[in-house]
Amino acid sequence: MATDTKAEVYQPRLNPFVFPSETTIRFVLLIVSVIGASLFIYSVLYLRYLEKQGELELLFNQAKECLSLSFPTPSIQNLEKLQVASNAFEQCKQPVEREFLKAAWLAVGGVGIVLSLATIIYSLFPFFMIRLEGMAAFDKQSAIEVHLKKLCTEMGIAPPPIFLQKPISRALGGRAFGSLGQYYVVLPAGLIKWFSQDREAFNAVLLHELSHLRNKDVDKTYFSVAAGCAFVIAALIPFAFSLLSNSGAELFNASWRVIVLVLLVYLTVAAVVRSREFYADVRASTHPGSTALNRVLITFLKPKHPGWQTALISLLEHLPFVRHNHWQFAFQFHPEPSERCSKLQKTDGLFQIDFWIAFGTGIAVTVAYDGIASLIISILRTALTHTDAWLESLVAGLVFAPLVVGIVGIGVWRETFASLIHKTHSVKAGKLGIGLGLGLILGQFLSFENITSSWQALGMEQLNPAIQLTSLAFNLLWSFLLLVSLYCFFKWVAASAAAWLSVAISSGFSRSLYIGGLIVAGIWLSLWFGVIFLIQNARVLLLTANSVEMFFSLILVLPVAIAYIALQPLTLIALITLWAFPLSAWLRPHRLHLTYATSLPSWVFLEQTSHQIDLPTQNQPQLRSTFITGLINGLTYCGLLLVIRLILRVIIPESVRDADWFKLILYFIGYIGFPALMQTVVAVRIARRVKYLNFIHGLFAAFTAGCTMTLGVLLVNLLFGGTINFQFAWNIFSQIVNWGALLALLAMLIVTSTLRKIDLIRSL
Repeated sequence: MATDTKAEVYQPRLNPFVFPSETTIRFVLLIVSVIGASLFIYSVLYLRYLEKQGELELLFNQAKECLSLSFPTPSIQNLEKLQVASNAFEQCKQPVEREFLKAAWLAVGGVGIVLSLATIIYSLFPFFMIRLEGMAAFDKQSAIEVHLKKLCTEMGIAPPPIFLQKPISRALGGRAFGSLGQYYVVLPAGLIKWFSQDREAFNAVLLHELSHLRNKDVDKTYFSVAAGCAFVIAALIPFAFSLLSNSGAELFNASWRVIVLVLLVYLTVAAVVRSREFYADVRASTHPGSTALNRVLITFLKPKHPGWQTALISLLEHLPFVRHNHWQFAFQFHPEPSERCSKLQKTDGLFQIDFWIAFGTGIAVTVAYDGIASLIISILRTALTHTDAWLESLVAGLVFAPLVVGIVGIGVWRETFASLIHKTHSVKAGKLGIGLGLGLILGQFLSFENITSSWQALGMEQLNPAIQLTSLAFNLLWSFLLLVSLYCFFKWVAASAAAWLSVAISSGFSRSLYIGGLIVAGIWLSLWFGVIFLIQNARVLLLTANSVEMFFSLILVLPVAIAYIALQPLTLIALITLWAFPLSAWLRPHRLHLTYATSLPSWVFLEQTSHQIDLPTQNQPQLRSTFITGLINGLTYCGLLLVIRLILRVIIPESVRDADWFKLILYFIGYIGFPALMQTVVAVRIARRVKYLNFIHGLFAAFTAGCTMTLGVLLVNLLFGGTINFQFAWNIFSQIVNWGALLALLAMLIVTSTLRKIDLIRSL
């Protein structure tokens, strides 16, 4: 029986070179990991030195005696007593902090040694490879040399590398290496035979090696290996020798942290070396002479006789490979042939960022920052005559955020791009946020600050079980806040990327597009990290005899702290950015109307096709209807406020209306609370009605309503004999808009999550 079959339309491969490669992202993560691990080890070495000299115990005893004499029991109700306790704690810990500052400077010097040694090893790699393996140059007039230079011209590599032969090797794989702008490609004798016996296979192997040069990953790869070697020589070996004089709890306390950090460095080096192979395969496949590339990948698995210089890169390659074992794959320096063929045929996998990359980023940046936190704060206090906790926390955010956004944020943009074109998978941005948050939390346990912070070193946490219990409760609440906020933040990054990429695909992509998006995300995340670290610093208030009282007091004063944050101009700008940045993509002069399928530009794909390829139909933002809904909501509040003020004027005596308590109730309930509640309601309505960028539309509706409500409050205040000045207008506007946005975010998150779970249950 005959059946009708629909011809499958050929889908060209996505171009993975539009964005920075996964190799670049992992290389940055490696450098941060090496810096963080080195900072930790050198700081611990200095601490062990003080311990042997007997100075550390003397410092701690002096600080404990100081605290026992001058540290009062703080109370959240008595701000003067709280300030006295804070000042006493700062004064008593100064001698200890000075030693930790010296440790930070020593650690920075140690990092300089590690990176300098890595640079030396990296620059000497080619010299030792050529000398020890007996490599020799080709005859410049030979047919193979002419052919190789022709391939370089076709690949766009200028100037061409120096081609070397390795007569004593019968291996079939070449290798591209070099440093400082001078690159080489070595051809073993086994591969040279293919030049006359199997020219297609020979071209495939050489195009792969030349692709490493074209992708500019040779320097990243060999500097990664050099950094790993330098870390072992200059940091890990001295630490191992220091353990010979320690035992018991001290040995375990530092050793398990170093083991985790060493594992992170190793896995990151392996990831850099492994990921570059995928990109070289893809780059080589774009050349017409790479027809045998799949055949070579399947039959030519590994070099049979690797030289000494590839021993580190091939460390685990001789272990039995267990199929579908993710961790076995993570420890390997070369990907499996089946995985390479899969990525070569469909490049979508190169756009996905792994959960463990985000997790490792959290560990690396936390350990690296905590290693020099005291140094950064000291420099800040020296440069400025006056600093406060908020400024110091903001500086911490400025250190964290660029690294986080530069590594994880680029990955989210890349994954969003692939999802937008092929609709093959959803972007796991929230999952990446959770991974990053877990890494940040674990990084604090691994950091030098965790084992040597002043309050722990002084033994304050061991005063009684209540302190330990309240500290645990505080840390759990703080960790929950961090995870939820990072989950939402990276969901927003993905939504913003989808909005801007949809427009860019039609109007023409430029590098500044994703860079601008990452800058906006970095600024926003810097501000939020400043807030989250400021909250974490409040933990020191729990290290007192009345820690339980202080814990509940901190929870009660949280609304006051939020009200203070809501009055800050930066908070207003940050909350406006949440909806303004993604929606502004449609305000460009050449904005894209994505109601129908749109033809995709050629740069999206690796291959040119004869038929038109369309972008899957996208939803349009509903800006007009959202604006009108928010405006109606705001006008409704203005009408209700006018009616309520008229009723109050009639039924309440003037003496009561002039009382301060009545004005406070009217201000906080009528002018702040009720408007924020109405903004929350309209935001949730819009978020449920709009399917595309629903949270962002909800925030836009809340902002529109908040602006309208602010005008209504000011006009009604004038009508009833009040006055308007800038401070009053700012307080009204900032608190209405900011409180409305904060409550709207929380409500939309709860409502949409609940409805999603209900729909899931019903579908089952």
